[in-house]
Amino acid sequence: MKFYSALSREGYADATIRMYHNNLIMPALEFAVDNDLIRKNPAKGCLEGYEGIRRREALTRREQQVFLDFVKSNGRPFTVSLFNAALGRMVKRYNEIETEAARREKRELVLLPHISNHILWHTGCTRMAESGMDPKVLQTIMGHSNIAVTMRIYNHVDQERIEREIKKMEYAI
Repeated sequence: MKFYSALSREGYADATIRMYHNNLIMPALEFAVDNDLIRKNPAKGCLEGYEGIRRREALTRREQQVFLDFVKSNGRPFTVSLFNAALGRMVKRYNEIETEAARREKRELVLLPHISNHILWHTGCTRMAESGMDPKVLQTIMGHSNIAVTMRIYNHVDQERIEREIKKMEYAI
């Protein structure tokens, strides 16, 4: 617990400390126990009683009102469905403008497909995978308990990616 308290005093967020404990330290030491490298996992129970230096506080009523006023749209809270609807309106407006511009400029249309919050999430994760991010780091960011889920859902292979990987091999040879 002293180690985690020291990290907290150094400015690490409590969520970060818990993520390191649950996704890195505990599993690594459990691996050591399972392979008879150590007898007992010294990290087991270390988070019990740890509350972190910075306590989470509720917003004041004034802060809450300011926040709610900011996220409201048409008098309703800004929910996932409202966010998706806003994205839909943006895509529709872009496509209208693009259609007119392409017609005026006598060029091929470049229209956007349907976009949702889930598609943006999926796109971000796909770009991280394409950039070569360590799959285990990607798994942690995505919150998947199993690496197979991360690799199956978010790790796409397309022709462009195949060509990039082949070029890497050409430079290595």
